[in-house]
Amino acid sequence: MSRTLSASLLQHFGEEVTSIAICYHITRKDAVEFGYTDHDLDLTVGGTLYQSLAGNDSSQLKANVGLGVDTAEVMLLFDDAGITEADILAGRFENAVLWVFAVNYEAIASQGAVTLAYGYIGELRLNGEVAVHEFRSLTQMLQKNIGRRYTPVCDAQLGDSRCGIDMDASPAAYKVSDTVASVTSRAVFDTNSTGATDYINGRIVWTGGANLGLDMEVKSWDPASTTINLILPMPFEISAADAFTCYHGCNKTFEDCTSRFSNGDRFRGFPHIPGLDKLHEHSGW
Repeated sequence: MSRTLSASLLQHFGEEVTSIAICYHITRKDAVEFGYTDHDLDLTVGGTLYQSLAGNDSSQLKANVGLGVDTAEVMLLFDDAGITEADILAGRFENAVLWVFAVNYEAIASQGAVTLAYGYIGELRLNGEVAVHEFRSLTQMLQKNIGRRYTPVCDAQLGDSRCGIDMDASPAAYKVSDTVASVTSRAVFDTNSTGATDYINGRIVWTGGANLGLDMEVKSWDPASTTINLILPMPFEISAADAFTCYHGCNKTFEDCTSRFSNGDRFRGFPHIPGLDKLHEHSGW
């Protein structure tokens, strides 16, 4: 990845007729890579195949002087290699690395490539059969908040490395596997067993059906009910007999962490810092 042009590529850019192709290299968070080009034939650059996309389009790349965020939009068709609606709806392209570069497709080996943009995919929108990828340059990272806040609640996610709870431990104390009995909507369905308050704010992971591999937060699964309510509808239809695993939720309080999970030593909040109520109490408000 270089923004420096070779002497021969620089000379080619200055010629009256050029043979320049733009290439897009996407690396998802799961390390899956994709290569595309606006050329009418496939290209191989550095050992990577860049597939020709007839439906490919992109907006003008805006480069800013200083610390402004460079932006652009890249539009790719679903039915082109590797681009599926399911992957997009599952969020697998969010924050993927996007490298945009130019080559002389008639002299790739001798003239090399020059980087036009390098950054991340920000917002990703669906527009019919087209996925619109919003490019954000590396300076976008400078606008993110870094560090932690002092709050009484935990800022870890139940089961992550900071929490330390093994949600898949045996015996399965923090999860249940079941199948769908009947369906009301993509967000409400009945199961073959009753739930528990432990699953409120939990997570359901689909192990079968059209939503295989996708997950969603649980709004409710009451102890006296077989009905699960999800926070948001699933991207695809839920059908009877679809298999899933439902994991416990956590209200992120110190009391919940110690009483339910015996994990108080790894609690990632600050429950003992006095709040405004103590300030008011001692000030006589």
